[in-house]
Amino acid sequence: MNNTTVTSPFSDTADYSVEDPSLSWQPLAYFNLFRLLLSGALVLMANWGLLLKPLGSFNPNLFVTAAGIYLVVAVVAVVTQWFRRPGFLTQAVGFLFIDLTVTLVLMHSSGGTGSGLGILLMVYVAAAGLLLPRELTLLLTALATLGLFAEQARWWLTDAVIPADFTRAGLLGIGLFATAAIAYELARRSRVNAKLAADRGEELKNLARLNEEIIQRMQTGVIAVTREGTIQLANKAARDYTSSALAAGTLLLDCAPTVASQYERWVQTQTQPPLKAGEKIRTNIGESSADEKKPGSTLIFLEDASAAAQQAQLMKMASLGTLTASIAHEIRNPLAAISTAGELLRETDNLPEQTVALTEIIDRHGSRLNRIVEEILEMGKIKPFDPQTVALGDWFSQFTQDFCLTHGLDQEALALEVAPGLTITFDTNQLHQVVWNIAENALQHCNRAHPFPWISITADYGYPTNQVVIN
Repeated sequence: MNNTTVTSPFSDTADYSVEDPSLSWQPLAYFNLFRLLLSGALVLMANWGLLLKPLGSFNPNLFVTAAGIYLVVAVVAVVTQWFRRPGFLTQAVGFLFIDLTVTLVLMHSSGGTGSGLGILLMVYVAAAGLLLPRELTLLLTALATLGLFAEQARWWLTDAVIPADFTRAGLLGIGLFATAAIAYELARRSRVNAKLAADRGEELKNLARLNEEIIQRMQTGVIAVTREGTIQLANKAARDYTSSALAAGTLLLDCAPTVASQYERWVQTQTQPPLKAGEKIRTNIGESSADEKKPGSTLIFLEDASAAAQQAQLMKMASLGTLTASIAHEIRNPLAAISTAGELLRETDNLPEQTVALTEIIDRHGSRLNRIVEEILEMGKIKPFDPQTVALGDWFSQFTQDFCLTHGLDQEALALEVAPGLTITFDTNQLHQVVWNIAENALQHCNRAHPFPWISITADYGYPTNQVVIN
């Protein structure tokens, strides 16, 4: 079951948060200043006899008393707003209610709605719409309208010399609600735009921090400079390449003279600086803005020339591997034809001994060339690593049989010494290829004049890492 918290519209947190731009104390301070100037002007005009009719015409003493009290309230409002005690909504609602009450009293002392003081009610309900939530704005507007009708009802019930004018009061009440609605809608849109602007500003800050982090982590050195050559930004790679701090606000010429000279040459010729022999850093320069009429910062990129050379070497090796595979394919076709011709010749009856020896040579060397082609093609293939647990004793026994049978050797030509129970986890195809190549290399370079064995393979745990070592 969800817990729901009901917040009173009169509380300091109703509808708004303290961080809301609409709750900024600055608008309230402006309104307090207006209240102070208005009440002060009324008090001075009342005491110096400068009141214009019909202000205070019905009850001058009440008008002067209300104006004096209003001046005191205005001073208290300024003080409480300065110390921000009590909270924002408490101050705004309380003093706006006093504003409406004092205005109704001033209207009564001046002869009612005909005095023209109703315009002050519109000012105050407009302020309520700008400062307060919708519920509180409607509440204050309704109280002001009821006050107007109560004032007219008093004139009507007492049969005063001033006639009651409910029509004017009604029109003024409608005007109050319309003013409050317009002011609240304007304030709402202002709050939405302010929040949207704050969110966009925060997003821009986050994006700027993200860009800064990306630039700092780049392996390529980046330096942003103005047209005058003042450094605006430099990442860690650029500082490492130039062996300089490259502090923002300093001249590039003072920090990295070589890069500065390349930049000046680029400004004059708009051509990239060439990479000279022996230089380890490649420099690329370009504008950060695509608008030629409003050029922005110039970006200088510093790259390790040796890394570029290594990349080029890798590309050459890849091309060489492709060429080798193509040659191997071309060799395989005529090799198959030669091997087939040798088999057909060997199947002929009553061949001379020299011809039989020739067919054996053709078969042996054809098989050798075919194996070389297959190995070249296999080396060009990228196979996934498939590790398996292998018992080296059994695996080497089978390997010895295959190797000796393939090369026409006796079993005694290859000596094995494998620790009992020795196992490894490895790709059996790769293990077979590696050990086979090593054994063939040993067979090719061994001295066959010596007694057996010609090849020796040992496998045991190495010290001190306890890893399997195959010699």
